Amino acid sequence: MLNLTKEFLIQKYGDDVLPAINYVKTCGRPYPLRESSKPQLDHFHTTKDVTMYLELLKEHEKKIEIYDTVVKECKSVNQKFEGILVEYIKEVSGLNILVPEQYRDKVWEKAWSDGHSDGLYEVYNNLLSLVEIFED
Repeated sequence: MLNLTKEFLIQKYGDDVLPAINYVKTCGRPYPLRESSKPQLDHFHTTKDVTMYLELLKEHEKKIEIYDTVVKECKSVNQKFEGILVEYIKEVSGLNILVPEQYRDKVWEKAWSDGHSDGLYEVYNNLLSLVEIFED
């Protein structure tokens, strides 16, 4: 796995957050597409049809297990990278420097709730606006 850290992002991108976000997105693991659909048994069927259906169903269930395992692995990797990116955003926004410790979580939660549906760059922009309140 790539050795991605907050310090690496700061060194490479400084406070240029959008390219850092785009870079981290390329490091993540893409989620797989579900390849097979559940087999169907015709309303009018023979014993041979049922036997074939059962075999196809077992094969389908194995594929689903593999798919679920890969999705869990992707989620784990991508959450780790997103966590590093969040720490980077908190650092370069000034949250960890300008905002008193007792308010940091609330400020982050506000920026997150207002912007996460539009992506991390919007969270960053919201965070910058909130951090400005604490500047001298």
